[in-house]
Amino acid sequence: MKIIISLLLVVVLGCLFLFFPPDPTDPYYESDHISYWYYTDKDIKNSPRITQDYSFSYVPPDGGQRESSTITFKGISDTKDLQKYLEGLGYKRYRVTDNGRNESWFSEKGGVIFEIWHDRKLNTIILTKTTM
Repeated sequence: MKIIISLLLVVVLGCLFLFFPPDPTDPYYESDHISYWYYTDKDIKNSPRITQDYSFSYVPPDGGQRESSTITFKGISDTKDLQKYLEGLGYKRYRVTDNGRNESWFSEKGGVIFEIWHDRKLNTIILTKTTM
């Protein structure tokens, strides 16, 4: 009887998750296990944690909008660890714009763009992976 109740509970919770998933466009944290597991891209999950204050967000593909996964770091201004991480994944810095505040990174494999945004006023760094 306990097994049946447990299975029923799992099915009900699974259905609730499928029909009422968390909103991925709202910032979420690594401790939000469902959102973190379900929405966060593996390369964003594996990125170095350059501060203790960070959050995630996700934009699903919709019409002409591309899928993107983001990690936002607060209280930091150094992007070197993120640059090394992207180089280790085989990406090369393609373009630097906006007085060095935005870097675009591409791979020869194609299909993916990484961007590093640096907001000096807010002391925030954003790493975004966008799938083409």
